[in-house]
Amino acid sequence: MPALTLALLAETPAHAEESHYRVELSAKQLPACDRLQEFEGLLDLVLARPLLDPPASRVLSARIVRTTTGGYGVDLVFTDPDGHVLDTVHREYPAAMCCHEVLYKAALAAALWMENREAPPEEPPAPAKAPEPCPSPSPPPPADPPPPAPPEPPAPAVPIERLWFLGAGGLFAVGIAPEVVGGVQLGGGFRLAERWTLEAHARATFPLLTRPLGETQVRAQTVSTTLGPCYQRGVFGLCGVVLGGATWMETTNRTYPMPSRRAFLGLAARGLLEHPIGDRLKVRVDAEIASILYRPRVKEADDPIRWHTAPVTANFGASLLYWF
Repeated sequence: MPALTLALLAETPAHAEESHYRVELSAKQLPACDRLQEFEGLLDLVLARPLLDPPASRVLSARIVRTTTGGYGVDLVFTDPDGHVLDTVHREYPAAMCCHEVLYKAALAAALWMENREAPPEEPPAPAKAPEPCPSPSPPPPADPPPPAPPEPPAPAVPIERLWFLGAGGLFAVGIAPEVVGGVQLGGGFRLAERWTLEAHARATFPLLTRPLGETQVRAQTVSTTLGPCYQRGVFGLCGVVLGGATWMETTNRTYPMPSRRAFLGLAARGLLEHPIGDRLKVRVDAEIASILYRPRVKEADDPIRWHTAPVTANFGASLLYWF
């Protein structure tokens, strides 16, 4: 435990009427409190009579230690020239004090004992200047406030799964009639999985007046339907469908018209491109290539084949789809 020892040695002739003191200080482990001249000045200041003038005859030992609580403990031991203990005084001071205050308190306690021993006690005069208080340690800088927590991002909107759609649009057909012909198409579908749908379409071409038999004018019209699955990734899709329908033909510039109806059947592959324009609406553009396995033919009376459906046909269309 760190300690400070103050020794007040006094040597005077035995016949002196009152004791006089001389101060000696040693500080081994507390160099900050090694202030002999300061202690002598404080002791001389609070004594009512000059008791520090030589010759001296008494001894005062002061021991200052740190207590277990961190404060200061002061033990004052007074002895005569022969080393006999005359009295002891114990004081404790808080850790908030500095060495200057502890020395002042110890000097005041020693002066009171010395004056009570040598003469009737008198009130010690007030010090000319109060000891300067120890500077209070500057408070630590305030800690930076914690950064505000980032706002939680809004939960993403859960898309509503649409299962059915209906669509309508127009088309151009090549090879299904004697000439390129326009028409309309209606369709619908059901979502089988995340990227798969099952779709069906019904199509009809407008009546077309053509001359597949030379001077004979023929009005041709077709209707057809398709059914098959489609795989779609992003805005692109690919379908494989079965195609079936019929072609109506009738002569228009003969006395006796010759109506004819022929069926056809085939397989087709369709590519498509879709673009959403709202929560429920999409615009679709598609192109279809079909292989006609069973093809209708147009004949004259003596059965020459003058025209038949092309083995490979094509359809190009655009539709507006509504999902629900």
